[in-house]
Amino acid sequence: MADSRKDLERIYDEHANHLFHFLLSLRCTESECRDLIQQLFLKLARRPHLIQRARNERPFLMKMIYRLHLDELRQKMRHSGPSKPHAEPMTDLFEAGTDVDAETMRRHLEQALQALPENQRVVVVLKLWHGSTFSDIAQVVGESMGTVTSRYRYGVNKLKDELRPFYQELS
Repeated sequence: MADSRKDLERIYDEHANHLFHFLLSLRCTESECRDLIQQLFLKLARRPHLIQRARNERPFLMKMIYRLHLDELRQKMRHSGPSKPHAEPMTDLFEAGTDVDAETMRRHLEQALQALPENQRVVVVLKLWHGSTFSDIAQVVGESMGTVTSRYRYGVNKLKDELRPFYQELS
């Protein structure tokens, strides 16, 4: 029992921050992020064998948290109808800076990411900000590698288009 508790503490220390920022990129509020992470770790505490079977902890945890997020969205859709469950803008996805240009870039990047369809945003965030491989991303989102690479390419192209005017303004 003590070993599994220490393992759970280690896993939390190593991965909770990444899971939190991943959920923020999905337009979860801070409280929703905390609730989903708590659900995940309660599940792992009750069933420690789940994580023991994982080859790579981070992709496994990302997959679990993504599925919990999707379950929450489905539940909200059932209770509230087909309205937009996450219409509020993302905030605090990137650390605020003191440099005016960096702060403007951060704001533009958050807006550009928010404009992406969620299936593209998930892939782009996992690849660029979490350093996940396409294979790991395919596992997280439950799609083929071909689908994941296409979503990444489309997402990055849309980000380039959205950020081009800002980049040209700085040049």
